[in-house]
Amino acid sequence: MVCECPRLADTSHWKRRSSKECATEQRLAGRRAASGAPLNSIVSQRRNRTVIARLFTFSLVVALLTSTPIHAQYAAGYESTRIDDGARPIRLDVWYPANEKEAVVRYGISAGSAAISAAPVGDGHPVILLSHGAMGAASNYSWIAETLARRGYVVLGVSHFGESPVFGTP
Repeated sequence: MVCECPRLADTSHWKRRSSKECATEQRLAGRRAASGAPLNSIVSQRRNRTVIARLFTFSLVVALLTSTPIHAQYAAGYESTRIDDGARPIRLDVWYPANEKEAVVRYGISAGSAAISAAPVGDGHPVILLSHGAMGAASNYSWIAETLARRGYVVLGVSHFGESPVFGTP
């Protein structure tokens, strides 16, 4: 069965729709009258939620189907050094694959687990440059740097002068 009902609150836009669609729009019109919100707003909100839910579900399925778990193969080695470049010093934190036993490492206010000054394992590992956000420090991201090092990556974390508390107040 097909009936005619307004597509939106504006009755100048009539469209032939199924009775199920008409019933849905009549329910929404009743809600609109009860809430005072325009029908366009209610329909848009529902449509937006549906689109977001579908995109999230699609992204999750793609990620699960295409990802291969990478298990830790190494211990995480760690070294930190300061490079003085005139008036702009740089602190460089390096996490890398190692074979020595890890111990607790204090990174300012946080802690992690790494083998300090351990010998690196082999060469040819991919390198990731880690740059912190405003007023941060590379060591704030030790949780991800250690994880990447255990999986065979070398992570270079740069703490920027004037943007990092590791240098104090500029």
